[in-house]
Amino acid sequence: MTNDDRRDVSDATSGKTQQEGGVVLLPPGTLVVLCGISGCGKSTFAAANFTTTQIVSSDECRAILSDDPADQSVSGRAFELLHWITDQRLRRKRTTAVDSTALSKRARRDLLKIAHSNQAHIVLICFDIPLAECLARDIARERTVGPVVIGRQYKAFTAALSDIQDEDWDRVFVLSEEEAGKVRFMAQAGSFELRDLTGPFDVIGDLHGCMSELRELLDKLGYRQGSRPAFYHPEGRKLVFLGDLGDRGPDSAEAFALVMSLVEDRVALYTPGNHCNKLMRYLQGRHVKQTHGLSMAVEQVEARDRNKPGFKDRLRRFIENAPTYLWLDNGLLVVAHAGIKADMIGKDNSAVQRMCLYGDITGQTNPDGTPMRLDWAQRYTGTAAIVYGHTPKPDPVWVNNTINIDQGCVFGGWLSALRWPECETVSVRAHAAYYTECTPQFIEEAHKSGSEAENE
Repeated sequence: MTNDDRRDVSDATSGKTQQEGGVVLLPPGTLVVLCGISGCGKSTFAAANFTTTQIVSSDECRAILSDDPADQSVSGRAFELLHWITDQRLRRKRTTAVDSTALSKRARRDLLKIAHSNQAHIVLICFDIPLAECLARDIARERTVGPVVIGRQYKAFTAALSDIQDEDWDRVFVLSEEEAGKVRFMAQAGSFELRDLTGPFDVIGDLHGCMSELRELLDKLGYRQGSRPAFYHPEGRKLVFLGDLGDRGPDSAEAFALVMSLVEDRVALYTPGNHCNKLMRYLQGRHVKQTHGLSMAVEQVEARDRNKPGFKDRLRRFIENAPTYLWLDNGLLVVAHAGIKADMIGKDNSAVQRMCLYGDITGQTNPDGTPMRLDWAQRYTGTAAIVYGHTPKPDPVWVNNTINIDQGCVFGGWLSALRWPECETVSVRAHAAYYTECTPQFIEEAHKSGSEAENE
């Protein structure tokens, strides 16, 4: 296959997989299918790019059934086992690499079907290694396949390179031996599937750069300052930030810098909000209107990048790789910026991403220009508790096992946290009204009541 042919096959499909500097980031829960003949280096490649638990091998499935990875008499049952394991992993949104030859249309069709049934991103990696090299490697191995079988496989591989252009893959890579040694495939860090993390947690509402209030709240929650990590809890509690770290408030860049360091030090978790997403798009070089406070955040981020070059790139990657929402504590707790519907939990697609960023929007606008939203919490019937923010509310009140902990700190309201599993809320009053262009009515009323009380 020529380089032009290789490019055509890779470009024939499109997907969300990103490639930067020789590293391909795979969306959470991706199915990776390795395709190639015996001796092409699939298993070596799999071991170099995926963890042992992420790899599902046809040889290993044969060995599980018969103690012999070469026992072809159990191949039918072995592939049933391979498909079952693959399906079970994808149901749990676990990135999975299938190590088999995948040379036949039927073999690839079966795997595509499993991926589609689980709404999984699916990537095909073909190893275009010369026949002579594969034969030489086979001779050098303890368990040989033989030239007749490898020759037959090579013909099937050549046919497969043509057939895959008509198959429904999200992304196809056809790698030479040199390319296979250079490119790295990594499961994206931003998986929402964190049910094995059981806390205890302290979930922080919309921050919007209100750093003095955050420090006061952390002190109230019992956190102590350190050097690395910058904050920690003596009882091992973990912070969870539900998005909108910056915009509108006084210290957006500092807020992002702190949360990034806390996440890196494994004492905090983060999922982005719509203001985070908008800043990310600016950092990606896309045209974004700098309205609703974004210009303040951009100014602060640009200034920090001048003092600490590389900050913008680090921040862009941080938001890009953040999970759409956080599914925690054995499935009992979900943290999503604007909320999430019960039937969306366990999924991650464009509809889920839109819901988590913006809420249950209708596409219409209110008279004041804000998007019209449906009150999804009033109809929520799920068993997982949903903690969210996005639309400021006067108080953090439970509604149908959901709680909104955005009390409009940046407008002069309160910065709130939910302690989990205690289900206790802790709040501190804003030190100032930092943004007054669209102050929520309940905060205006609170300010008015306060002024009247002072004049009595």
